Amino acid sequence: MCTQAVLKTILSDTLGVCTQKFTNETPLLGAIPELDSMAIMTLLMAIEEQFTFPIDSADISAEHFSNLGTLQEFIELQKVA
Repeated sequence: MCTQAVLKTILSDTLGVCTQKFTNETPLLGAIPELDSMAIMTLLMAIEEQFTFPIDSADISAEHFSNLGTLQEFIELQKVA
């Protein structure tokens, strides 16, 4: 399964929102009320578990959560690091 499809599933499961129509440009942080600080922590743990790599909190910024594409790009970069 591609990174974006897995990410959409994680977002849907974590936030309880329908991600079927999400595209790379779909805004996340500030646009989805369910995406608060606690949800971000839960989301990061789910990403770590699903993609089997650790995420250092120092590597995370709000910019990574700008939209689906930026979050996907962050995951892709972590996968190869």
